[in-house]
Amino acid sequence: MPQSFQLKRFTNAAILRRIDFQLLVRFFESNTDFQRFLERRGMRWTRDPLRFDYNKLAHILISPGADTPDRLLDALYFVDNLANADCYDRILEECQEAGIDLGSGDPSPEDLTLLAWLAAPSILERVHAEQYRSKPKKFTSYFALAVDHLDVPFLSDELLQGLEEDLDTWYEFKKKGRGARVFPFVREDGIWFLIRHGQRIRREGTIARDGESASVFYRPEKFDVLILYPETGELAINTDTKGECKAYCTFLGQHLFGDERFFAF
Repeated sequence: MPQSFQLKRFTNAAILRRIDFQLLVRFFESNTDFQRFLERRGMRWTRDPLRFDYNKLAHILISPGADTPDRLLDALYFVDNLANADCYDRILEECQEAGIDLGSGDPSPEDLTLLAWLAAPSILERVHAEQYRSKPKKFTSYFALAVDHLDVPFLSDELLQGLEEDLDTWYEFKKKGRGARVFPFVREDGIWFLIRHGQRIRREGTIARDGESASVFYRPEKFDVLILYPETGELAINTDTKGECKAYCTFLGQHLFGDERFFAF
């Protein structure tokens, strides 16, 4: 579940109405838990556009709670936050590279993000992660011990999966949960790795629907940024702790170059 859940589009009935109706229905029917959740909240589900209650849908989505399916929260978070002109071209490029058929029309930003999520949610996760790449950050640099120029292997899905599995084990031991994802971006200045992982569980006091005090427990999302410069053998890392820096040096050295001591720490 995202750290901050503040929808801009799906809580506005006017914006909901401009989304292709069949696509909107298809989205909420893509998972039986989504439709059941809406019905439990009092929405009468229908495929008739003239009887579809957009106001009720917006009212439900503006107040998510413990009964909201996690997968729906994830979907709405990515779709809602990326349905804008800045992300449109990147999502379109990713869809084209993945061979996703978007039809012959010109989808709106909301339609495009819904189509991308239904076809391949990883596209929106990747575009979302890429936004963190351009934000100013402070880096700590580590260097390869034996060589100046690095021959970086092909970043296959199998290689990235092995890296994610080791990160999951490490983060779970550190009480930050599983679910690590690695997003590589090859750029002229080097290879950027955006690493998404959880942080330690947090508790916040809330007001329940009946007006009583309650609590919500959640695991915030965090992105770390690593830049590998093959020409100089440098690994620049932006993260919070020295332990994470050491883990990244160890696991990247192991999975990319077969040596967990490849980078001096």
